[in-house]
Amino acid sequence: MKKSLLAATVASLCLPSFASFAADTTSDDVMVVTANRFEQAQADVITPITVVTRDDIELEQAKSLTDILRNVPGIQIGKSGGRGQATSVFMRGFNSGDTLILLNGLKLNSASAGGYDLSTIPAAIIERIDIIRGPRAAMYGSDAIAGVINIITVPESDVTTHQLFGGIGGDNYSQIGWRSSGKLNQNTFGYLSLNREYTDGYAVKVGRPKNERLGYEVKSLTGGLSHQFSDTVSGNLQLVYNDGYSEFDSNGVNTTDLESYQYAGNLKYQSDSLSSIFTLGHNKDNTYNYPNWPARYITLRDNASWVNSISVNNNLQLNSGIDWIKESIKGSSTSYIKDSRINKGLFFSSQGNIKNFKLDSSIRLDDNSSYGDKVTWNLAMAYQLVPSMSVFASHGTGFKAPTFNDLYTEGSGNPDLKPQNSQSTQLGLKGHTGDLNWQLVGYHSIIDDMIIWYNPTDITGSWFVDNTDADIKGAEFIVGLDTDSFSHSFNINYTDAQDDMGHQLARRAKWNANWSSTYFYNDIWDTTLQLNYLGKRYSDPSNHITLPSVVLANIAVNYNVTSAWQVSARIDNLFNKEYQTVDTYRGQERIGFLNTKYKF
Repeated sequence: MKKSLLAATVASLCLPSFASFAADTTSDDVMVVTANRFEQAQADVITPITVVTRDDIELEQAKSLTDILRNVPGIQIGKSGGRGQATSVFMRGFNSGDTLILLNGLKLNSASAGGYDLSTIPAAIIERIDIIRGPRAAMYGSDAIAGVINIITVPESDVTTHQLFGGIGGDNYSQIGWRSSGKLNQNTFGYLSLNREYTDGYAVKVGRPKNERLGYEVKSLTGGLSHQFSDTVSGNLQLVYNDGYSEFDSNGVNTTDLESYQYAGNLKYQSDSLSSIFTLGHNKDNTYNYPNWPARYITLRDNASWVNSISVNNNLQLNSGIDWIKESIKGSSTSYIKDSRINKGLFFSSQGNIKNFKLDSSIRLDDNSSYGDKVTWNLAMAYQLVPSMSVFASHGTGFKAPTFNDLYTEGSGNPDLKPQNSQSTQLGLKGHTGDLNWQLVGYHSIIDDMIIWYNPTDITGSWFVDNTDADIKGAEFIVGLDTDSFSHSFNINYTDAQDDMGHQLARRAKWNANWSSTYFYNDIWDTTLQLNYLGKRYSDPSNHITLPSVVLANIAVNYNVTSAWQVSARIDNLFNKEYQTVDTYRGQERIGFLNTKYKF
């Protein structure tokens, strides 16, 4: 469907993209923004990019963001149990906090903990996800060492739709929600979605009673407005709010109350040759753990950015931008020596075409009140060997600042920590033959002063954090095939991630692979089968605890009763495999879901 000017305006704040997520296919008419912070054809993006659409999510009936990401090339998931439990996302062997997490283009990574627990974001509120693999620090600054995951909650189409949806499942799971979007008048677009999910959970911790169920609940609201003031000026407002709780086992059953919100707005000027966007945003995360080890963490983040792009001609694009971010910890039960910091960033980039060559360069200066100045850069090139095949290469630097917890946690923080720095190189080949698309990428990253938390040597000791060096080598092979009746995708990934003592970085397998196949029958029903292989890995940084390999299978079926009414079913862990991705925490046993939605 061709987007109207208004729909494109709505998506401008949220970095839009359409594509088949499984095969990393590219198209001249698919537009993306996440890679370089201005709109460009996906075929012109040199770095590997995967895009998950709302249609992809509904085909597999995914319930959580981690359900989606475990199928993406280059990503492995570590999870301390089921829904709502602590989750880590390892991209290309890097630490979980080394991937920049964006919500509608604004940073989510916790200033206190570093990463972001993606298990708290339900799939029901997601319209699209952009995943960039490879360093983007020269565009975004700290945390974008391994890549970027941008979660979008704004609908891409301005066609008026209303949808009621819900479902039930094992472990006393239930869901109810509503989604509406469309034009309010000729120049104004609005959307609103509500979602509530609940589960009793299951016995997560090994050695604890089987009736010790760890539950989870989340209530979400997303909404926004966009208005076209003139042919060249538009604006957006948006809100994302989540509230709920999750139970976890740490010296007994504990509960974390979760509350987070983000509101943001922008103004955009768009002419034939100039695009200029000014954005303001605010995030707040409020978590409270009780009754054992009671603690409260309140993290605030204020954002401002101004990004400009000039099309010099059909072969050259010049871009510049400034970013301002203030992060602070307010009202927390933990006392920090320092509880706020400000980062100011300035970047320049260019993208150009010379015959069969595509060139991409960027450089960025960050000035942080805690650790001073950092310069990062990225250079990439692609060459069209033949119409159906191209080769690409890139080299980029990145850095990650220590978090407040890294530096100042009482009894275990290390105020002498250095920011970690990285250099990453990748070389790839991609092509297509008819309905078949493929991509092969090799990469090598050297990390100086990687920040790692080490477990104590005895049960009376405390965890401690230190700098170490690391070396990561890996490769990704991705294949996708789409026909009228079938859609197949397959990716296999090799990751050799070692610290300077030769230890494999914790919870990262050397081999993992994912296969997905969907069969479509006359627009009446479809079924999707997924297989996920996760190889042997170590659960601890010292490589004392080995976790065995596992193959998991999931299946989903969608049946269109009418053009407006659909019923669906999904079974996770179809063969009821026993497994752990974190030592002493059981993975989800076989579980089924029954869902329905009605659209009008």
